[in-house]
Amino acid sequence: MNYNFITPNYDLKCDKRAKELVSMLSQRDTVHTVNSPDEICGIEAPVVILPFFIEDDRAASLLEEIPEGSSVFGGHEGQATREVINKKGLVYTNILNEEQFCRENALITAEGAMSLIITATDTTLYSMRVAVLGYGRIGQRLTRMLLAMGATVKVFTSSEEELNLARTRGISACHLWQREKMDIFHAVVNTVPLRHVIDAETLEKLSPSVYILDLASGENNVNWSRMHALSIKGERGSSLPQRISPKSAASAVKNAIFRHLN
Repeated sequence: MNYNFITPNYDLKCDKRAKELVSMLSQRDTVHTVNSPDEICGIEAPVVILPFFIEDDRAASLLEEIPEGSSVFGGHEGQATREVINKKGLVYTNILNEEQFCRENALITAEGAMSLIITATDTTLYSMRVAVLGYGRIGQRLTRMLLAMGATVKVFTSSEEELNLARTRGISACHLWQREKMDIFHAVVNTVPLRHVIDAETLEKLSPSVYILDLASGENNVNWSRMHALSIKGERGSSLPQRISPKSAASAVKNAIFRHLN
């Protein structure tokens, strides 16, 4: 069976993953990259692919033009989008909630994080000491990779389940807010979406030469103003899969879509 996929064209200008996805889908199916909802009219049995971070109003206006009961794939939908989905009986799949996709995406993110750490630091991974905040999918993948490269890793987490899991795997782990001797780390990687999880007090305990990488969603997980005031080097690793490995990231999305369509 061949499909008529629809995806907004404006996203392709800035999202390498979306561009690769269109290329992959076009090898077997028809892909319509539309600039406005009006262009959807006449497309039979459309399957809509929304960008993960599309504006709510844009997504809602696009879905208003597709037939009732159509299949739609995307990320976390906003209120306006959800209202259209319910009104038209659309079959909406939030790919970001699919466990297999999340595992694949975590692997790509962890690899991307390794690349950024290597580029930003002047110490080999083999002799590097790294603090990993959070031991979820990404934290687990990244910790495993770092240890395999010979790094020394300490996990910080507020989850008792994650704490016990790390310790049973022989990994040094403690509570998220036990921040003594933080100046020993060459790099600190955050995967916890919590405002100022790396706060001013923690920053002042770190070595001036440390590198901070924030992989969690949200923009305020690190006290960036204090970090800059202390001349500490750091960055947000947002959208790492599409930035570092867009082809692999697109393949993960494609596979998730066809797991639900087939």
